[in-house]
Amino acid sequence: MKIHQRFLVLLAFLGWWSAAANADILFTDISTPAGLTHSIYGEGACVLDFDGDGWEDIFIAGFNGRNLLYRNQGDMTFLETAEAAGVDSTGRARLPIVADFDGDGYVDLLVACYEDPAHLFRNNGDGTFSDVTTESGINNTGIAGGGAWFDYNRDGWLDAYVGNLLTPNTLCRNNGDGTFSEVAGSINAGGPMPDRLVMGLAILDYDRDGDEDIFMAQDGNRGNVLLRREPSGTFADVSLAAGVVVPVQGMGVAVGDYDRDGYFDVYTTNLDESTLFHNNGDGTFEDVTIAAGVGDLPEHMGWGTFFFDADNDGLLDLYNNNQTGFGQVPNSFFHNLGDGTFEDLSLSSGLQCWNDGIGSAYGDFDNDGDLDIVLAGQPSPAGNVKLFRNDSNEPNNWIQLTLRGEGTNYQAVGTTIEAYTATGIQTAMVSAGNGYASQNTLRQHFGVGTLTSIDSVVVYWPNGSRERFENLLLNAHHIILQGTGTTGVTDNHGRIPVSFQLYQNSPNPFNPSTTIRYTLSRDAHVTLKVYNMLGQFVVTLVDGIQSAGDRQVVWDGMDGGDREVASGMYVYELRAGEHAAARRMLLIR
Repeated sequence: MKIHQRFLVLLAFLGWWSAAANADILFTDISTPAGLTHSIYGEGACVLDFDGDGWEDIFIAGFNGRNLLYRNQGDMTFLETAEAAGVDSTGRARLPIVADFDGDGYVDLLVACYEDPAHLFRNNGDGTFSDVTTESGINNTGIAGGGAWFDYNRDGWLDAYVGNLLTPNTLCRNNGDGTFSEVAGSINAGGPMPDRLVMGLAILDYDRDGDEDIFMAQDGNRGNVLLRREPSGTFADVSLAAGVVVPVQGMGVAVGDYDRDGYFDVYTTNLDESTLFHNNGDGTFEDVTIAAGVGDLPEHMGWGTFFFDADNDGLLDLYNNNQTGFGQVPNSFFHNLGDGTFEDLSLSSGLQCWNDGIGSAYGDFDNDGDLDIVLAGQPSPAGNVKLFRNDSNEPNNWIQLTLRGEGTNYQAVGTTIEAYTATGIQTAMVSAGNGYASQNTLRQHFGVGTLTSIDSVVVYWPNGSRERFENLLLNAHHIILQGTGTTGVTDNHGRIPVSFQLYQNSPNPFNPSTTIRYTLSRDAHVTLKVYNMLGQFVVTLVDGIQSAGDRQVVWDGMDGGDREVASGMYVYELRAGEHAAARRMLLIR
């Protein structure tokens, strides 16, 4: 059957995704020429700009008693300067996380250890740090794993949270005078009881209610833990109700909105099979690992992990740093196809590495608009501290944002950002602690494919205010200052209609039914139709006048009558007035 003209238009629209999928993704190991040649037992990796020169630096926590601090020279080479900076020795270090705890504009460094005391280093602003552990009252002597800075009580001062193996987690409340008080037990943030096997953790606003929750991975098939922050300031364990308690040996935790529906999804690295939890937007998660194709190879030992946009196509990909000496499985890279599934491009991308890895993080170390990767791990023939430069051959555009908050939370940790484009919304959060015992860049990075402009960015600041920023040029790094945007932005459950938006269906792939969601900014005559990949009409789901707001419709995989349609890829097209958009979905029977 001849493909009709409308379907040709649909294919042209979807070409934005397919062109990105066909781009060459390539990373190059430049560890040796970059100067990352030191052999230590590396645990966590942290990306930071400790000297404020606009070039991102690297800190590696050393389990054998020696840390590394690589100062970026601005030409993709690094100078190791941990001793000169005063942060070279902390005992058996595992977890490095940075944030400005005292509000002076410089990022400070917390290093938690394996049964050795944690150390808090205050940034002196001259390229050096002072150890202020004793006077600060920071006290964590457990077996540290994941951790993060966040303002749990919204008083404007960043607090430090550390997950521990076997002993209670610690939440050090920032008193605003350079000292901290331990409060985890009093607000139900001490971790699972009675046996605690907490490994990695992440801070996220999983329910988009404006405050920050805690997701923890556990070893020993104990199940993941999700703590929801309550209005009272305490935390409630909602793990079972949220559907995240699965029998795995969990290690790292990555957070990102991989399907661009406005809600943060969670990925955990595990022993043997890692897990992708899709956020349903109703307080629950769904395990979509198998359908998405991101379980990794059997018997792998996954640790560091993160979502990131490797090729600037606007879709978050996944990277795992595997302990190759344990499971004999190399690191893995999964490319997001935009239909709820991923493809394994570990080998072709140059990211299949045998570095016996632990921690991992990403940042744009050469300021060229794509994201590079740093890895830490145990000594191995492949090296243990690795730097991969992003050399992908893609024509895609991008935008980077550094947020600056008012008051003492200078890096605006905990801020949620929504980037509005012609192809939908991307959502991100400023996080100071990620993956496994690591931290990604505090810059926010959005790839936009071949689009030549971005509509606007809406910022949800930690103090509850919302601002819109417009006229932001692509292929540039912008400083976003709180108080300089357009205020009075309405919170529409995480969405502010710009014109109209069509979101990726969920679940996807699906069987037997899936939900299609869209947003209208004004009243319009709306049609929502489904076609097969030959352009043949399948069913009309909506045809009529609808008012502005959020809408959703369920497709049951039927042809509008009593016949089931066959397995395969389908296209759903939304038209509202003069606007049109289309996306793909996969039915598996």
